[in-house]
Amino acid sequence: MGFKITLAGDQGSGKSTVAQILRTSLSAEIFSTGSFARACATRMGMDIESFNRYSESHPEIDYEIDGSLIKLNDDHRDLIVDSRMAWHFIRGGFNIFLFTDPREAAHRIFCAGRATENYQSEEAALIGVRARRDSEIRRYRDLYQVNIKDPENYALLVDTTFATPAQVAEAILLSFRRWQEDPAYTARFICPARLHYPDDETDAEKIMAFQNQIERGEPLPPVPVRVLDTEYYVDDLPEVALAAAMYDLPHVPFVIVPGAPDPAAHYIRMEELGLC
Repeated sequence: MGFKITLAGDQGSGKSTVAQILRTSLSAEIFSTGSFARACATRMGMDIESFNRYSESHPEIDYEIDGSLIKLNDDHRDLIVDSRMAWHFIRGGFNIFLFTDPREAAHRIFCAGRATENYQSEEAALIGVRARRDSEIRRYRDLYQVNIKDPENYALLVDTTFATPAQVAEAILLSFRRWQEDPAYTARFICPARLHYPDDETDAEKIMAFQNQIERGEPLPPVPVRVLDTEYYVDDLPEVALAAAMYDLPHVPFVIVPGAPDPAAHYIRMEELGLC
């Protein structure tokens, strides 16, 4: 039986491009339910946002798509499955979720100019991105009682906001090899420039120590982050992210901790410092 990598993610996160890189690197084949959905939308004369709203009240569309995923369990090929729900229906796969800042996703989608995602402005694309996310969350919650945004569904999370498709694919390939050795392996990677951290004095000695780790090729410790909607806040170990940013690393490991960011703290997004 061949391996199966399932690839889910935010709209505009670069799934299709990354899947093509993985296909070449792993000599695998791609199965994409997104292509099927776009073809259906075109056939019905809808843009993708309208098609998603239509699908909310016509579950037979999802049942047809998801039925094709279930059949892949008996497929012996090495497959990269680009699908929102493959993690749920395919047994024994390496499950990945790509995420990105909605503003960057809107920019990418607007520039791509797909026929089914033909927005008049980046602001309109941003509204569409959020509407589609909310629609899909509702659909799969109602159909299958699952939360497609729950990070526990996936062995690997990779932020694509400030990373190239090649850098994202490299993180996936390294993690995939580790997962093949240890199926319990999980990892979460975020772009340093994506983080908000308290605008106060940091520990220069800690930054230097983490820079030394980077130079020695040693892994960095995960940065604890708190999530508020689509924003990521760090209270502890901001020096890890600063050290990574100074070395122009595309990602740092992170772990999500419960609770909201400190309402009394003044946070600054690292992107604003010009380090990344």
